Amino acid sequence: MAAVSLVTVVACDEATPAAVLETAEEAGHAAAPEPRYWLRYADILETPDGKVVRTIYDPVLVELGEGGLVRSAKGAPDAFEGYLPKAYLQQPADREGLMLYAQKTSELHAESPEGTVIGRLHPGAFVSVAPHDDKNYRIAVPRYKAANFPGEVMGGLPLYAFVERAALGPQPVAEVPPKLEGTLYRDFHGAIAFDSGPGTSLLCGEYYASKGRLTQYYAGIEIAGQGEPPINLFASYLALNRCPPRHVVRGPAGLVVLDGRDWLDARIIRTIPAGYLPVRLPDVDPLAETFRRRGAVHWLVTTARGVECHEWAFRPAPAGKGDVNPAMVRGELFRQRDARRADFGVEYAPSSAPDKKGDLTLWGPHFATGGGWKCGDVFSLVGSEEDVLYVDHPHPTHNRRGALPAVLTRSGAYELAAFPPNEVEQWFLTPEACEKARTKASAAIAKDPRAIDVSGIHFDCYEELHE
Repeated sequence: MAAVSLVTVVACDEATPAAVLETAEEAGHAAAPEPRYWLRYADILETPDGKVVRTIYDPVLVELGEGGLVRSAKGAPDAFEGYLPKAYLQQPADREGLMLYAQKTSELHAESPEGTVIGRLHPGAFVSVAPHDDKNYRIAVPRYKAANFPGEVMGGLPLYAFVERAALGPQPVAEVPPKLEGTLYRDFHGAIAFDSGPGTSLLCGEYYASKGRLTQYYAGIEIAGQGEPPINLFASYLALNRCPPRHVVRGPAGLVVLDGRDWLDARIIRTIPAGYLPVRLPDVDPLAETFRRRGAVHWLVTTARGVECHEWAFRPAPAGKGDVNPAMVRGELFRQRDARRADFGVEYAPSSAPDKKGDLTLWGPHFATGGGWKCGDVFSLVGSEEDVLYVDHPHPTHNRRGALPAVLTRSGAYELAAFPPNEVEQWFLTPEACEKARTKASAAIAKDPRAIDVSGIHFDCYEELHE
C-alpha cells in the first residue's frame, strides 16, 4: 500500500467551508456539472479498486463524478483526483465519507422514504449521505445507534434514516435549534421506541419529556420516540450519565481533540487549546506517595443532601511473594465515619515518567455490614497540584464514546495528552482543600445544575455510597 499523506485541503480552523464555495464560484464554476459534497475521514483510491493514494481528514469540498470519481472543488488550494471506496456510495458511514448540510427543516423517516417519522433534520446539521433515488438520500443519523431489540440502551450499528434531497446541500448553514416542549431533563442514557422498529438511545445531555414521549436535540438533529424519564430520585443527583470530559489525545496524526458527544466528532488540531492542562505529574507520583504513607484521599460526592466530602483512608496489603510488578501498590481504601464501613480493593500502577499517567483500579465496593459489589472501576491519575489530584474516570456509561475514526487509528494508538481540569474528577489530599471545593461546587450547582459537570465531582453507580 502506498504511503498515506495527510491532506487538509480545507482545514476547519483555517478557512470556513463557505469561503471555499465562494472561491470556487469566483473561479467561474458556480454551476458545476457534477454534484458537490464534503468529504471527511475517507481514503482516495488511485483506481476504483486500487491502492490508497491519499487520506482526507478535515472536511474537503469535492465534486462527485461517475463511478465514484471525486476531485477537489475547482479553486481549492490543493487539487486532487481519485476514486471513493465503493462502500461510501452504497451506505452512509456516521460522520465519514460524503457529507452535506441541512438547508431547511425536514423529516427523518426510518426504513424507507415513506417510513415512520423518527425526528427532524434542522438547518446546520452536517450528515453523512448515500444516494438512494432521485428524490431522497439515505443518511447516518449522527451519534445515534440503532437498537437491536426494543428497549436496548446501547445499539451497535448507526441509526439510518431517509431525507428528501431538496433539504440537503453543500452550502454551510447556521444552526437553527427548534423550541422543544415538555419538562427538561438531563444526563439520562435511556432507550426510546419508535412507532415502528426497535428504536434508539438518547445521547448524554439534555432532553424533554411530554405525554409519554422523549425528544432530544443536538447539533441540528431532533430525535423523538416513546419513553419516560427515570423515576429513581438517585439518578437525579448522581451525575452518573453526564457527558464524558473533553480530551486531547496524541497519536500518528498528531493532536486530536475529542470534545463532542462521542469520538467520531474527533478533530485534528495543531496545538493544545486554552483551558486544557497537559498530562504532567511530579517525579514522585503523588497518589503512590499518599498510599505509601497510609494517607487519605477526599472525594466530592453528590448526595440527596447536596455535595459532600467523603474521606477514604488507605491501608496497604501485605507484601506479596514473586510480584511481577514490584512498583504496583496494593491495599484497601476505607471510607471514614461510615456506618456501612465501605471499602474498595486497590491496585495502582504509578506513573513511570512525568508525562505518563498512573493507572488505578478500585475493586468493590464491599460493606462490613453486609453485601457489596464485585466490580472493577478504572481511573487514571493525569495531573496534580499542591492539594489536588486530577483523575480521569472513563466510567462504563461513557463507553458511548466509541472509537476514533478508522483512518486515524490504523497507523497506531493514541494516548491522552491534555484535559480540562474542571471536567475530570478532583481528589483532594487535605480536608480543607475538599471543603473549599465543596463550598464552590455547591454554590455553582445551586445556580445552574449543569455545573455538576465542571466541579470535579466523583461519580459512580453505587447508591449505597450516596445515601
